[in-house]
Amino acid sequence: LAGRNYRDFLNEIDNVHETIRFSHPKMQSPSFIVQAEDRQGCILIYRSMRTGFTYYVIGQLMQCAKMFFNVDVEIKVLEEIITEKGCHVTFRLNFDNIGYTAPGEPRSRGTQLAAYPDVKSSTFFKIFPFCLVFNSKMKIIGCGGNLASLLRSQELLGSDVKDMFCLRRPLVDFTWTNTMCLQKVIFEIEWIKDNACSAKDAVTTNFKACRFGEERATNTKRLLLRGQMKYIQDWDAMAFLCTPLLGNLDDMLKAGLYLHDLNMFDSSRDLVLAGQQCASDLEYTMEKQIAWSKQIEDTLQKLDIARQQSDNLINSMLTKSVADRLKRGDDAVDTCEAFAEVTILFSYLVRFADICTEGSPMQVVQCIQNVTEVYDKLVEKYKLFKVETLGDGVYMVAGGVPDKCSDHAEKMAGLALEMVENARHVKNPITGVGMQVRIGMHTGGVVAGIVGKRTPQYCLFGDTVNTAARMQTNSEPGRIHLTQPCRDCLKETGYVTVYRGKIHVKGKGEMRTYWLAGRQGEQSTKDMCKLLRQEHFKKKQRKAENPFDFHSIHNSTSTSSFITISDLSDEEEQELEQTLQSVIGEA
Repeated sequence: LAGRNYRDFLNEIDNVHETIRFSHPKMQSPSFIVQAEDRQGCILIYRSMRTGFTYYVIGQLMQCAKMFFNVDVEIKVLEEIITEKGCHVTFRLNFDNIGYTAPGEPRSRGTQLAAYPDVKSSTFFKIFPFCLVFNSKMKIIGCGGNLASLLRSQELLGSDVKDMFCLRRPLVDFTWTNTMCLQKVIFEIEWIKDNACSAKDAVTTNFKACRFGEERATNTKRLLLRGQMKYIQDWDAMAFLCTPLLGNLDDMLKAGLYLHDLNMFDSSRDLVLAGQQCASDLEYTMEKQIAWSKQIEDTLQKLDIARQQSDNLINSMLTKSVADRLKRGDDAVDTCEAFAEVTILFSYLVRFADICTEGSPMQVVQCIQNVTEVYDKLVEKYKLFKVETLGDGVYMVAGGVPDKCSDHAEKMAGLALEMVENARHVKNPITGVGMQVRIGMHTGGVVAGIVGKRTPQYCLFGDTVNTAARMQTNSEPGRIHLTQPCRDCLKETGYVTVYRGKIHVKGKGEMRTYWLAGRQGEQSTKDMCKLLRQEHFKKKQRKAENPFDFHSIHNSTSTSSFITISDLSDEEEQELEQTLQSVIGEA
């Protein structure tokens, strides 16, 4: 496609690159210019912004000659100059240059033209209304009619062509010698007289590819001319046979041109109209792309919301620290960890079995839902971890796990008091009165980690869990039952604990246990201590009247809160009385 022979191919390489540039505007193609030629070959100038490709280019030139034209080529590097801006290489190509005709050598008979009368200059300028003619001194001596009216011929004629136009392509200096040597290369020049373009822009080492639709920062009109340099021997001048380089109707109007000004015999008009159609298609495509981008943006926002909801759900089930480890790809087994000291709480809805027996399934579910919603908010308030909710009305909470903290017992005590208080506001679906809960707490060591893959759950294991559950079963409605280790953690925290006594715990034997009365200084704490004092007095009185009252000893649901396996010792009696007196006797 580039030419009939290898010589034509070499002359057309730059033109092929120029055509490709419209499809790939950002491409910075190299330049190949035939500087001189003879019957045995030619001198080829290779310029590129990239360095290190000299011998790659040699291989490409030799392979193209052999593959497309069946010509053997010998290539030598005559000169190679490498600068910061790229490389400049001069090649000598030796091959059978069958297409070359020496100057003055007669053409073959098949290529001789019939004799015609000379064409007048006026006719020439009508045929090429945008042409530009300059002599060997680079002075403009003539121009086409349309170019003259557009750029004011009185300023053009006699001016230096380099003062009026900037050479954009090819990558050479704008000189008479170069234009004579490069008559088979496409030239592209830009009108600079009104565009405040510096003289340095005329040097093509500062060349920058121009694209359709490109606009300068200023609002001045821009005119690009593209065509071929042709030496006219009769005039001893160079004629630049060109047409305006226009992309669409907007470019044409900005250049001050109209469709009437463009030639009918070339593709100028077609390019402008086709460019306008392309611009419309591009605008439509951009609108579709903007709509699609908006849709993608909306989808991403929905995805972020869904991801946030998913993260919140996972964090509520596994805690954020554990969930983050699983997201990072950690194995579930790696989340298992031993905790030396945590506080476990069990809460049970009193008479829940009666609700399940007498109520409908929906009433049971609604009751559990109401209580759980209240408890979940409290757990979130105190930054504790809800382990699970069991179907028999049991609610389990842990403090100090999986996120370790030193005040886990203090937080759990505050949670327990609010659970007792808020449970009263949840109505029993059968009786219509407020619900009651009994709570047990214990402090000790546990092992915790993720169990399961399909439905993973963060579980706690160890004797501490079992002991806390026993405290709940041995507690009473509206009361918070503590073990000795849990009570020790609450010392100096502002919470009041009242000694209950030693009770027998299944699998544990006798254990010293306490009631959590409340916070110091609160009226509810005083009221609880008064109630405990009255119950203790009644128990002592009943004991004195009937030393063998086995019913009162073993009935855990009697009015006495101090029924134990063994009676309180004198020291325990004194400790209990001092605690109650210190709270009740406060001003």
